[in-house]
Amino acid sequence: MSEPINFAPENISFWKEKSKIDYQPLFLFLWISLSVWMKNRPINKDNKDNKDNKDNKDNKGKGERNRLNYLKSNGGVLQSTFTSLIHGNTHDAERFRAELGELHDALVGARILYNKDRWPNETIDFKSCIIDWNNGEPIFESILVLEEMNDGSAFDVNSTPDDLTPDNMNKIELNDNLSVENNPERLFAAYMEIVYQIRNTLIHGDLENNIQDLAHIRVVRQIYLTLSMVMEDV
Repeated sequence: MSEPINFAPENISFWKEKSKIDYQPLFLFLWISLSVWMKNRPINKDNKDNKDNKDNKDNKGKGERNRLNYLKSNGGVLQSTFTSLIHGNTHDAERFRAELGELHDALVGARILYNKDRWPNETIDFKSCIIDWNNGEPIFESILVLEEMNDGSAFDVNSTPDDLTPDNMNKIELNDNLSVENNPERLFAAYMEIVYQIRNTLIHGDLENNIQDLAHIRVVRQIYLTLSMVMEDV
């Protein structure tokens, strides 16, 4: 006969802890799905923008870094979904923008480095995105249209009239305090690089040793929530 469940008051915290969602394996399972999808995508051999894929004969034989670089400039259905979510007026689009804003806030709080040995001052967030490369070295760029004042508050340097539509505005509001540039192609490239970097940190870096840290848990949660929406049609 199985042991009865102990409902003693001192076990409240135990059962509460059991109820929490572990986003780390969920995100990694989602990444595996994305990785398989990228691996089986045909590469356009005439694509001049695919600088890192010097030999495009067989996409299946390329590493994930090369496949990711191709995805960032040729996102297919993923980029189309991302653009719809970043520009749309639906409930899902509004939720996606809000979750994307939460992702940046989570990244700022966690202060996860790209590579502490090569780029010790570059933390993974929307202020420091790898959108392109130059001779094998990343070019770190911001996709934000906010600047910080001396008191730590933020102001919008590209404010626009309220009656403009998302397509001709020069910013996209993610939440009340955060806006990004209105360039879906650059935003998609920046976002996918962040996803890839967090994947690397979980598998190869120190984040897995600190996964109980609330700041890191928040990052993984936001990566999972946003990526699951981007991959809805895959």
